[in-house]
Amino acid sequence: RPEIIDTLGLESAIEELLDNYRRNDYQINFECDVDVLKLDNKEKITIYRILQEAITNILKYADTKTFDVSLKEAKDQFIFVISDNGKGFDVS
Repeated sequence: RPEIIDTLGLESAIEELLDNYRRNDYQINFECDVDVLKLDNKEKITIYRILQEAITNILKYADTKTFDVSLKEAKDQFIFVISDNGKGFDVS
């Protein structure tokens, strides 16, 4: 369980995580339009862990230093998007 979520809150914990990469010349855009107080602890941890894994995959496979992270609400849905401009892969 990431203690940083308890001490800083989800949004600040994500910013701190992303800042670690920004210090190494990664260009990361982060947008949060969610009332994170509505999320329970399990949801917060899940979001944080998904983001950690996605960043690991971007660094490992995408061959890029630019990516975006977005947390939004739409009606009764929570939308979490992580995108990069990496090299992609051959779907065939």
